[in-house]
Amino acid sequence: MSQEYIDALYETYPEALVNAYIEGYWTNLTTGTVHYAFDRAICDTTVVARPKEHLHIGMDFNVYAMAATVGVIRENNVGKKCLFEVDEFVGLRDTPDMVRAIKTKYRKKGNEHPITIYPDSSGQAASSKNADLSDHKILQAEGWILKFDPTNPAIKNRIASVNAGFEKGKVKVNV
Repeated sequence: MSQEYIDALYETYPEALVNAYIEGYWTNLTTGTVHYAFDRAICDTTVVARPKEHLHIGMDFNVYAMAATVGVIRENNVGKKCLFEVDEFVGLRDTPDMVRAIKTKYRKKGNEHPITIYPDSSGQAASSKNADLSDHKILQAEGWILKFDPTNPAIKNRIASVNAGFEKGKVKVNV
């Protein structure tokens, strides 16, 4: 394996996972907490969204249980880009309810935030709310930018990515 490949693995995946792969170290990958790398002392932040700051919203579509996280991208204390999770929406009924909640909180007159949404890829399908509109189209109708892949990444890759972000100081959470 080239050093570039190994460096890329360490940049992308949690250190324990890469050490298991590269060095053959034993790592328990089947039990314990999902986001094991979250350490409140290291990953906690008091950052909140500034007026008109660009928001990055991750969204999951579940009828009667929609959820979204609201983040901002700023430099961390060592000058590297960091995603600061500053808010969340949980337990909302459906996409129209989510839209209303986001607009109520982040589209106040004179304090409109530019918004990019990173939705669950399943939202491309026709919505139960309106047979002609997908969840994605409902969000796009608000003028929000959507960024998504045609299919959702594997769950293990999503979890590894978040854990790597926590370990490398690239993800902070306002809990």
